[in-house]
Amino acid sequence: MRGVRVASAAVAVVAAVAGAGCKGERKREIGLAHRDGGPPVVIVEQPTESGAVGPLEREKEPNDQRDQAAALPLPGGVNGALASADDIDFYRIEAGAARAVVIRLTGPAADEGGVDLVLELHDADGKVVARSDRGPAGTMEGLPGAPLAARAVYFASVTQLVKKGRPKKKKKPAAEDAGAAGGAAGAATYQLTIDAPAPGADDEVEPNDKPEAAGQVLLSEEKAGYLGWSKDVDLWKLSLVGFGGGFALDLAVTGVDGAALAVDVLAPDGRVIAARKGQKDRALMVRGLLPELGAPFYLARVSGSRSNPEMAYHLRASSRALGDGDEAEPNDDPDRAIAAGTLGDGATGERRGYLDGGDTDVYKFEAGREAVGLTVSVDAPASTDVVLRVLGPGGAELASADNGKAGQREEIASLAVGRGEIRFVSVSGAALGDEADPYVLRWTSAVNLPGQGTQGAPTDQPTDQPTEPPTEDPYEQ
Repeated sequence: MRGVRVASAAVAVVAAVAGAGCKGERKREIGLAHRDGGPPVVIVEQPTESGAVGPLEREKEPNDQRDQAAALPLPGGVNGALASADDIDFYRIEAGAARAVVIRLTGPAADEGGVDLVLELHDADGKVVARSDRGPAGTMEGLPGAPLAARAVYFASVTQLVKKGRPKKKKKPAAEDAGAAGGAAGAATYQLTIDAPAPGADDEVEPNDKPEAAGQVLLSEEKAGYLGWSKDVDLWKLSLVGFGGGFALDLAVTGVDGAALAVDVLAPDGRVIAARKGQKDRALMVRGLLPELGAPFYLARVSGSRSNPEMAYHLRASSRALGDGDEAEPNDDPDRAIAAGTLGDGATGERRGYLDGGDTDVYKFEAGREAVGLTVSVDAPASTDVVLRVLGPGGAELASADNGKAGQREEIASLAVGRGEIRFVSVSGAALGDEADPYVLRWTSAVNLPGQGTQGAPTDQPTDQPTEPPTEDPYEQ
């Protein structure tokens, strides 16, 4: 078995499997007899997706400075302890060949003597290149796919998060003894492991936060990536080869536990074509995106409100033919509004669209040779609270409807539109980000008869409703 070295021809006398205290991990303890017949020697293996990385060594103090750091074998691991709130332990990592590594830091829960651990990866100059601080004591901290440059030296550090206002305890002189013993009484113990598994064909390869390093995604392919550490950003290159007229791009990203996703679609020159922010734990979609003429690819930028080194997201790009009445993105503002048609006596129509992740859809209407009264309404999905607005040519709001309830139908009736005038109808609101059903926008117009008059439908309810979920998080600031 990889990573297990047996110094003698000892016979295994004990084998056990037990939970490791974090989701998806197991520890295997193998008892090996001493060659002198003494008590068994227990080797603890910390498995990763690629196999075991054990046995775990014991921390060697002092290691409070980078120049004191002991080497962390790759693959391998260490049992260590923080003797006080301001203790810091450094470990030296020799990259060798360029590679991506998986680093995990685990410790006991608070009721078992654990503390809130923080894991950081530093370059040779001490700059922090990746950080994991996901939660309280007992939460696994990790850096999946952290990239190491060829022949470079890095340092992993383990510290304790101390909340502001709480005085730090002075470091105990017994720290050296605690480290040598793998955790003395009162010391906060932890296990730090590192491995270098080979990525799969459909997995992201870090670093991928620059366009030139973005992973290629063909239509109908599914790729997997991680929000691996605080402020991790992944770029994917979405091929537009084969797109024809009337076909739109749909992009779907599965949810990640504990994180609110953000997905931006960028043009090759870096312009933001579409921007979406989802809700915690939920999937996020960009639908009906009509590629610009001649664009060879788009870039999808995936990030999140916090990291999760244990659960990958899955990204899939697909194409579909737009049906009659389907909206086509981008149409988020009057400059990019969809031309819905000419208003006249008896004119009617409808459009179907989605409000994924704070999306706003804008439709353009123009009156013909006669003044008309315009009535517009929106039927919303059960989980979506829509806001309906009518804007003038300069973007000023002329009327709005917002009853403030999910699934509520909104309507603006008999709004006057003069001969040849332009109006923009805006549909926005709070949606889940992966709503299964579309909203339906409907409109009718009629020529005003003498003495009949028209009226708007302004509302005295507040219109500045939040369209995005809060993303503040006490960790990973």
